[in-house]
Amino acid sequence: MFNEKDHPRDSDGKFTDGNAEAEHDKRVAAIRKYSDDPDGDMNDLPAPRGKKKSQDEFFGEEFKGYKGANAVEKLLKEKRGHVKNAFERPEINGGIDIIWGDKNGGLLHTILQRDKKLASGKGKISGIDMVKKIPEIMQKGTVSQDDRGRINVDYNGYRVGILPMFYDNKVNWIVTAMELLQ
Repeated sequence: MFNEKDHPRDSDGKFTDGNAEAEHDKRVAAIRKYSDDPDGDMNDLPAPRGKKKSQDEFFGEEFKGYKGANAVEKLLKEKRGHVKNAFERPEINGGIDIIWGDKNGGLLHTILQRDKKLASGKGKISGIDMVKKIPEIMQKGTVSQDDRGRINVDYNGYRVGILPMFYDNKVNWIVTAMELLQ
């Protein structure tokens, strides 16, 4: 009898040996558990992919006094650091941080991934232009949760993905932004 759990797939739905996605799958399961957990116990959430960095290392210097588009512009100028509570949504408990990040998450990740899609002919927007759309998406978008456990904010064919934790710490942070390709 075919059991789907015995046949791991990557994020594109292709069959894999399970090794490359194993850590990701654990993280997804833990995020799902947290989102269904009324007690809010996040102590067992696995870390994001890549070399484990502390939250201070990954987020970097905090730039205070910036909100929305001004927060995005500050990080684009600095190419480092983060802005705490750059965005707020009534459907999301707590403020939403925006970070410069690295290739695994944050504005840099968004820029690299969108430019890669654009270069391959699979996207229509550059990474910088995508990042600059984040404030409008956050303000006007519809909030939902995807099958990876991320909080999504969708607007006009674009999505901002938000994770509700970093390692064991409760913090809403923008992990990526993308166009919704059809």
